[in-house]
Amino acid sequence: MMDKCLDCNSTLKDDELVCYTCGSARRQKNPKPTMAQRGALIVKVLFVISGLFTVASLFLPATPSFTKCLATTIILMFVNRSAEQMVEKQKG
Repeated sequence: MMDKCLDCNSTLKDDELVCYTCGSARRQKNPKPTMAQRGALIVKVLFVISGLFTVASLFLPATPSFTKCLATTIILMFVNRSAEQMVEKQKG
């Protein structure tokens, strides 16, 4: 099956690694996630869990105190933003 170049929309054969028309490299269809992307996903999941714990700490006595949960959520928010920016820089 013939693919299309994502930059100039010309056709590419299966064995071509570079577009003949514009010279751009062929991009992978399903690239594997990098370690930075996996780390950003883990931080995002921890941020959401921490936010849920923060809300739950207002109503349930079995959770950590509200101030501890809020501080953890704020710290994870900054770490999450940094991780997302790092992934964006690596993508280019």
